Amino acid sequence: MQDVALALNMHDPIGSLKNFIPTYFPLLSKTYSGMYVVATSATDATTIEELEKFGVSVELQEGGGVGLEYIGDARRQALRSSVRNGHSHTHFIDIDRLIRWLQTYPDELNSIVKQIPSYDFLIIGRTQRAFDTHTRCQMETERLANKVCSLILGQEVDITAASRGLSKGASETILKYSKARYVETDSEWPVIIHCCSNTPIGYREAEGLGFEAGVRHSDEVEIAGGFEAFKKIVDNSPESWLHRIRYAMGISATAISTYESLKRKSDIDEHV
Repeated sequence: MQDVALALNMHDPIGSLKNFIPTYFPLLSKTYSGMYVVATSATDATTIEELEKFGVSVELQEGGGVGLEYIGDARRQALRSSVRNGHSHTHFIDIDRLIRWLQTYPDELNSIVKQIPSYDFLIIGRTQRAFDTHTRCQMETERLANKVCSLILGQEVDITAASRGLSKGASETILKYSKARYVETDSEWPVIIHCCSNTPIGYREAEGLGFEAGVRHSDEVEIAGGFEAFKKIVDNSPESWLHRIRYAMGISATAISTYESLKRKSDIDEHV
């Protein structure tokens, strides 16, 4: 087995993920050489117990932060856990997206994980079909954030699925420079590598990164009458659009500010 560890962050206060774990996490021991989860203090204890049953190392989030504004801290802590345990490469992904991938395209997941050691930094994005399974408010706003980051990186990429393959060196570089506290790490991490590494950024697309609402919001999907009905409810909500606009704005602004900051530092270093 190649040395690729899995790193996740998790907030599951009502235990919505615990019933998925016995079905899907035993499969992952054949894919990853280690599994590390950083959970918020509000996460349901039985969810954590289920993860530990299947060999997952679970840490509580440092500082006790709970909420979207602390996601960046949790993501860095999960990445740090993999680095601390000496793994040569890490696959970082959100837990509900991982479960959805296992539900739909498990062979593809194994195939892409096997490719991670070939790259210093690999962005794993969505195929057009997978992207099109999401709500309109998510698609239309994420396209804008993806475009901003693509222009900076010099290649067309889907960064907002937040799935990454990283070498130990790339992880250490990110941990050195990363400051974003929100979902802005979606753009911050690849821009850091673009500015601070001479290794090209890899890109692969996955069918398995489809809309994951059925994992964390399965009850709401059922009440709505299925995925399409659930998506229609979300898209008819002005608050949902505003929420997604703010996401895209933050991700885009962080891509630009990170690039400008690190490019300026690089220019100064060259003249010292």
